[in-house]
Amino acid sequence: MLKKMRSVAAAVGRVLRSRSAVAAVLAVAGTATVVTVSASAQTVAIYDGEEVRTIRTFSSDPETILHQAGVKFADDDLIAMRTDAGYPAVTLTRAFDVTVTAGNETYAYRTTGGTVDQALQELGLQIGEHDLVSAELSDRLSPDMYIDVISVDYEMITQEVPISYQATTEYTASLAAGQTKVSEGEEGIKRVTYRNKMVNGQLAESTAVEETVIKEPVHQKTLVGTKTEKQAVKTTTAKKPSSSSSSSKSSSSSSNKSSGTTQTSADVKTVSTLQPDAPIALDSKGRPVNYSKLITGKATAYTAPIGSATSTGRGARTGYVAVNPKQIPYGTRLFIRTTDGSYIYGYAVAADTGDFVKKGRITVDLFFNSEGECRTFGVRNVEIYVLD
Repeated sequence: MLKKMRSVAAAVGRVLRSRSAVAAVLAVAGTATVVTVSASAQTVAIYDGEEVRTIRTFSSDPETILHQAGVKFADDDLIAMRTDAGYPAVTLTRAFDVTVTAGNETYAYRTTGGTVDQALQELGLQIGEHDLVSAELSDRLSPDMYIDVISVDYEMITQEVPISYQATTEYTASLAAGQTKVSEGEEGIKRVTYRNKMVNGQLAESTAVEETVIKEPVHQKTLVGTKTEKQAVKTTTAKKPSSSSSSSKSSSSSSNKSSGTTQTSADVKTVSTLQPDAPIALDSKGRPVNYSKLITGKATAYTAPIGSATSTGRGARTGYVAVNPKQIPYGTRLFIRTTDGSYIYGYAVAADTGDFVKKGRITVDLFFNSEGECRTFGVRNVEIYVLD
């Protein structure tokens, strides 16, 4: 009986020793499995704009990795997997809006990057030679960027344009004083070529580049009569001025006289339409026979609308001339001609003055009816005969 019990005890011991061995083997196997599973996980870097984070994961899918890291993203964001310094990395580039206007159209362009030029091409906007863009085509796109495209075109057009006529007034001794005669004016025509600048389809600027006159205008002309009855010409014996200087006076109040009296102021054509109380006796060269002083100097020409007030309040017209009143008092009666006789301005009255007085180089400023006459006259040497 004792022997049988010892045999049973030995068998139990063998069983227990066998289970301990198995447990030990299982423990070692479990440890190996943990080490193997742990070794398969990887560290991944996540770049979200300027923010960087890392995560330990078993996945190699970038979207799954972002979900595991709790990073939210939109469908149009750009997600890419790359290797950074030997480690896997997920790059998240978030989409943003860019506003583009072209004329009356506005585009909302959503992108994750690129240049202005790329955005315009993707929108189908062609940039012309003269078009303007608010940003450089090479500029990088950025969130909330605004791009304005201005369309600029040039076109040439030709039109016929009327030429306005002018209303002029002339005084003439061919009509009696108080009488008027009007000849109607007529517009002219010119062909004008314009260069038009079109901005976003609207006319912004028009420049005339060529003009051709097809028909000259006919200016309206009003003739005003000044003719009065002629009075007898009085001549007196006088002595010729002894001085040949620019200004000379007779030794007495008696008038001077030069030989060869053949005509009067009524017989010669003059610029002035003023009429003296009596015709002025002239010698064969068209110089007054009777005068009290001779002044020589330079004359210029000016014009103004007929009827404009002079310094003395009289209406501007041919015959009323501007002077230095310190040299020639207002109201002085004069007879003026160029020294070479090419212009006989004729009978005149000192009635106006001007800035030329301050300069001191001009003696008299003669009134003409038009700018063209003034330009033709220019600056000339004149003889001013003082009749008073």
